[in-house]
Amino acid sequence: MPRYEYFCPDNGQSFIVRHCQSESIRTWGELCKAASAEVGSTPGDALVEQRSQMPCTCASGCDCHDHHHDHKHNHSQLPVLSRDTATEG
Repeated sequence: MPRYEYFCPDNGQSFIVRHCQSESIRTWGELCKAASAEVGSTPGDALVEQRSQMPCTCASGCDCHDHHHDHKHNHSQLPVLSRDTATEG
């Protein structure tokens, strides 16, 4: 599954999450849900910006373009990154 970096201008935080290309994340609440993170004091409806898309690193050959797929392998979330420490990995 591709990885995406999202940035929230309201709080200066970035998350890198995995999701299918057919899915979209537009708000802080949606991003926190995808990253299994607490919303905290930032409003859940605060808009987020997609900063980058990284290719699928899945070695099992899943079809990340098919939104009807059923993944049997683990696509774990990457750690929360602050705006100042976000690096490509």
